Amino acid sequence: MPEFRVKQDALPRRGVCTRSARHTTELGDYKVRCAELCGLQHAYMEAREVVSKENFEAWVASQTGVSGDPVARGQQAAQTYGCLACHSVDGTKLVGPSWLGLMGREEKFTDGTSLIADEAYLRLRSSTPTNLWLKGTPRPDAANYGDQLTDEIIADIIAYIKSLK
Repeated sequence: MPEFRVKQDALPRRGVCTRSARHTTELGDYKVRCAELCGLQHAYMEAREVVSKENFEAWVASQTGVSGDPVARGQQAAQTYGCLACHSVDGTKLVGPSWLGLMGREEKFTDGTSLIADEAYLRLRSSTPTNLWLKGTPRPDAANYGDQLTDEIIADIIAYIKSLK
């Protein structure tokens, strides 16, 4: 990276990963290029643009198929982990409560208690879904997803639920 006065050699050895990172404070065009004649594609080993975090995340999503949008990731996770087998997103009554308009709604349980559906409630329900039974629903037969869902996945699912109004 000539503009940053940095040169890092990559030494191809089994099990060794060479890394070099620089954090820029200004967006723009900078030359990042291979400094050795390394083979047939040497002339194409160049990068030149420093972009915003949002543009970078959009590029990563386009390259990997993983969205930078937590709502989209949450929707995908809800499908992947089978949440939508019991929870509708359109108000339809299924085994579990509909996620449509769930945020801020009072949920009443068979033991006479109730809770407001906020983020803390949704985290609890996502990690241990069988600890409380909603009035008017059968006892859930859901697995304990606490060992399958990471905090990041749960946050994405909550973002998805919040978007359903």
